[in-house]
Amino acid sequence: MKTIFVKYSKERLAKFQTMTKIIQNKKGERFVIKELINIPDIPSHLDNMYDNYELLSSKYNVNLVKPKKTSSGLIFDMAKGSSFENLILECIEKNNLVKLKYYLESYLELINNMSTSEKIKFNPCENFKNIFGTYEKKEAVEILNPANIDLIFSNIFYEDNQFTIIDYEWIFHINIPKNYIIWRALSHFNNSHNIDLSEYFDIDLNNPTYQQMEENFCMYVNGPEQKYLIKSVLKKPVHSLDTLNSTSYIKLLLNNQLIKKHILNTFASQSFIFNIYTANIDFQTFRLYLLDNSCLIEIEELFLSDKNHSIINLRPYIKSNASRTIGNKFYFESVSPEISLNNFTIQSVKDFTINAKIRYVNIGKEALRKSIEIIKKEHFNQKVVCNDLLLLLKNTGNFKIVFFGASSGLKKRWQKFIDLGLNPDFICDNDVKKHGEYFNEYKIFSSNQIFNLADSKQKYLVIITSEYFNEITEQLNTYSNIGYIVKYKDII
Repeated sequence: MKTIFVKYSKERLAKFQTMTKIIQNKKGERFVIKELINIPDIPSHLDNMYDNYELLSSKYNVNLVKPKKTSSGLIFDMAKGSSFENLILECIEKNNLVKLKYYLESYLELINNMSTSEKIKFNPCENFKNIFGTYEKKEAVEILNPANIDLIFSNIFYEDNQFTIIDYEWIFHINIPKNYIIWRALSHFNNSHNIDLSEYFDIDLNNPTYQQMEENFCMYVNGPEQKYLIKSVLKKPVHSLDTLNSTSYIKLLLNNQLIKKHILNTFASQSFIFNIYTANIDFQTFRLYLLDNSCLIEIEELFLSDKNHSIINLRPYIKSNASRTIGNKFYFESVSPEISLNNFTIQSVKDFTINAKIRYVNIGKEALRKSIEIIKKEHFNQKVVCNDLLLLLKNTGNFKIVFFGASSGLKKRWQKFIDLGLNPDFICDNDVKKHGEYFNEYKIFSSNQIFNLADSKQKYLVIITSEYFNEITEQLNTYSNIGYIVKYKDII
């Protein structure tokens, strides 16, 4: 069996600490293994998880990945279909709001099928108070019992209009408000991707009752002195994917003439037409003020058109205060994003229009930061740019280089890396049998040994030297100190 992915949940109390591993056999079949890190003398957390499967299967009409008991834990078949979280992200990326709404409504239907059909007055029991704390609200609510509180999007797969739940670790045999479970899913999604979908459910992500429940649950899992992953975002403001409002304008300044157009509250591309009736235009005065906030935009078109329908493409002349530009994407960290025209002149023009087609992809500094980190990784898809950037990072000394995958493939390609001047600082591998051994005089480490070092300020550039790029990338994205991830195929 080959280990593809390993995740340790060591931030929890000892009785809840687990290891999750994805393995692959010689036939290419994959399985998920869950084991306890600490073996208790009492019925274990994983025993409860197996019982949860039996309970949920008998009570609800829902697909679950079936566990099998092993001597050391549980083993599951890999779920069929696509990650529901990835499907949601794909809809947002492609601006498919119809399908996005359909998926979210289907998710709500899934939750509704497991909740009470009518609202009831919620009186929390003592067990609820021990885990989630007091619940001050007195209104009637829909509840789940038994309740799987971890129905986050990444724990669900979707295929042929059917959901499959892949994780039922946190099941409670008590009444739990339905909206708290939905709130958790939305909070986790916003935490991971900085995208607020709460408007589709009419749930406030800054709801103090649910925030307090979550903090108490974190203490139940991790102990009062530790912090659960989501807790760091519970108190900070939620940044919406689309924060444009009725006062958002795009403004064109030309020869002291200011024209402004309202920006629609939409993910889609928008066309703006500015009519100019003045002759003797000095295009050195051209300024297009895009928004009064940091943003990521795509400029699909920018051209001048006169009354004879002659068109001059202005995009080659664009100059901006963007912190980063790749293709038609402009990343503005400034709260006053603007573009001007560089070295553009025209002999004589009168009665013309400036036409712009722009898509506002992301608004606000937090959303921008997330987008920039994503694009840094996408940057390596271009081989020529990739090699130059790798050498730049190496020469600055700010990033330590890690080769991930101490395989025969790395041995075959080793000299090519060295010829490029890419000498690793570390080599790591997921195979525990290789840990502590040496590869060309480099000691082989686990990923945790490298990326969980005490020096949290150190940033790493990881070159994946194996064929399991997607799986390893998913694993690496759980660490906060990795600046770049590169496939070896994009280098040599």
